[in-house]
Amino acid sequence: MTLDVSFTWTRTGAHATVSDVVGTRTFAYNGALQLESESTGGASLMHGKVIERTYQSGSGGTGKGRYNGLRGTSGGPPCDYSTIYWHDSRGRSWYFTTAGGG
Repeated sequence: MTLDVSFTWTRTGAHATVSDVVGTRTFAYNGALQLESESTGGASLMHGKVIERTYQSGSGGTGKGRYNGLRGTSGGPPCDYSTIYWHDSRGRSWYFTTAGGG
């Protein structure tokens, strides 16, 4: 038995929402069409959480637009957890840091 899953899309073809048995996830994108956040609702353990993605600015030797981390919040500061990805000068993953709260 397959449970019902429904999708909506943006004008550019990216997911706008995904709904299934545990709830609805709503996606938001930045001006460069990169995934900026995912909001969750429903009965999942992530109910009411927002997962925000971060991207490098291009300053200080970083690669503009390169994905470099995420943070989970309950809809506002402080964040519940965060992870930052560091890259070397050639864009290779170097290491990451993670923290809970704060």
